[in-house]
Amino acid sequence: MITVAAISRSFARIIVAASIFFFLWTAIDHTAPSYMYNVGSKDVLQYRSAAQLFLTGLNPYDKTLLADLQQKTWNGEPIHIPIIFYTPPMLLSLVFPMGLLSFKLSVYLWLSIMFALSLESCVLCYNLFESIRKESRTVKFGLAFFFLTFFPFYTSFYFGQLSPLLLFGLVLSLICFNRGNRGVANNFFGGICLSVTFLKPHLLYLLYIYIFIISIREKEWKTLLGMISGIALLLVFPVLYNPKILTYFFHSTTSPPVYWKSPTLGSFFQGMFQKHSVILRFIPTIIAGSLMTLFIFLSKRNLSKTTAIYYLLPLSLVTTPYCWVYDQMLIAPAIFFIFSRFQKTIYKWNSRQLLVGFLLILANIIGVLTPGKLGQHVYVWYPIVILGAVAGVTWQYRNTGQ
Repeated sequence: MITVAAISRSFARIIVAASIFFFLWTAIDHTAPSYMYNVGSKDVLQYRSAAQLFLTGLNPYDKTLLADLQQKTWNGEPIHIPIIFYTPPMLLSLVFPMGLLSFKLSVYLWLSIMFALSLESCVLCYNLFESIRKESRTVKFGLAFFFLTFFPFYTSFYFGQLSPLLLFGLVLSLICFNRGNRGVANNFFGGICLSVTFLKPHLLYLLYIYIFIISIREKEWKTLLGMISGIALLLVFPVLYNPKILTYFFHSTTSPPVYWKSPTLGSFFQGMFQKHSVILRFIPTIIAGSLMTLFIFLSKRNLSKTTAIYYLLPLSLVTTPYCWVYDQMLIAPAIFFIFSRFQKTIYKWNSRQLLVGFLLILANIIGVLTPGKLGQHVYVWYPIVILGAVAGVTWQYRNTGQ
C-alpha cells in the first residue's frame, strides 16, 4: 500500500543515490579526458538554452535563438546545432532553474537526478511484482544481468535525456493502478503520476487511448481527471510566466521533422519506400490506435486490469511516429512483468522460460554491440522482441492454468 512512509523512503533513496552520483561524477569529470565533456551534455544543452530564453521572456522554440545560445555554450566535440526544443512547455516547470545555473553544474545535477530516478524505478518495479522476490537466485540473477546490459539506460545517460523521469512517473502510476484492484480508470493519483509522461505525449499514445476508452466503458473518470490535473499543474508556471508559451509550442509543431531516422515502424517504412512524408510516418500509429480501439469496444472481457499495459508499452513505442533508443527505457516495467511470470508458471525454469530469458539478454547484448554509427533506427526490432516475450509468457501462464 502507498503510504507516507513508503513515499518518504522512496525519496530518501533518490536523494542518497543522486548525492553519491553527483560527487562521484564531479570527481570523474574533472580528471577524465576532454571527450567526456560530451557525455550527458547534449540534451542538457537543449534544456538549458530553452530555459534561458524562457526566463528572459523570449521564444524557447525559436531555432535561431537556440542556435545562438548553444554555440556560445558548447565547448565539446562538434555536434549539430541547434538542438531544437520540441518538448511541451510543461518541462519548463522542471528545468527553468538551469537557466540560472552554469552549464556544467546543470549537467551534474541533471545526470545525478536522472540516474537516481532510473535506479529507484527499478527498485519500485521489483517491489511491485511481489512474485519476483520469491523467485530462485537464477531468475533474480537473470533479471539483474538484463538490466546491467539494458542499453536504453546507457543511451539516455549519454545524451542526458529526460526518459528516466518519464519512467519514474509511469512506474508510480502502475503502483497506484495495482493497489486496491481499482483498475486503470478509477485512480486519481495514478492519473497524476501518469501525467509526467505527457512531457513526451507521443510515446505512450496507446496507453492514453486505452485509459480513455476504458473510462468510457466503465464510466469511471478519476484517472482521466488526475491526468488532466497533473498536466494543468505543470503548465501553471510556464503559462503565467510567459502567456505566449503555448502559442510558441503549437506553432513549433506545425512543421514536424520528417527525415529523422528513428527506431519506429513509420521511419522504417519511410526508408523502405524512400518516401519521406508525415502521413507515411503516422500510418502505423493510425492502424495500431484504430485496431486497439475496435478490440476494446468489441471485447466483452474485463480489460481494466494492468496486464494489458505491458503489451501496450512496447507496441506503442514501435508504432509511434517518433521515438529514440533512450525512450525505450519505458519498456522496463514490461521486463519485470515477464520475469514475474516465470515463477507463476512453474517452480523451476523449463526450456521455454530459459529460451525467453536467453533471448532477452541476447537482445541486450546485440544492442550494446551494435555500432553507434549505424544510427538509432536500426533498433526498431527491440520493442518487437519485448512484445513477443510478453505475449509468450502470458500465453504459457494461461495454458498452465495457474
